[in-house]
Amino acid sequence: MKRKILLVLFMAIAGVCNTIAQENWVTFTKATPEEPTVTLQQSNTTAVVFNVETPGMYATEVTNGGG
Repeated sequence: MKRKILLVLFMAIAGVCNTIAQENWVTFTKATPEEPTVTLQQSNTTAVVFNVETPGMYATEVTNGGG
């Protein structure tokens, strides 16, 4: 019984923390959240050339109480 109460309490606290620390998607090239893609363009014994596309990022606002 105590474990169930602790589990429910933990889930409630986790839900509140998730709501407070809500991340927002900042769009670079795609409006919907997607993972970055890495495309290998060239590879040999002297160089590796690849292209990285970052469609956006998640941002979380942090408020600092200090001055």
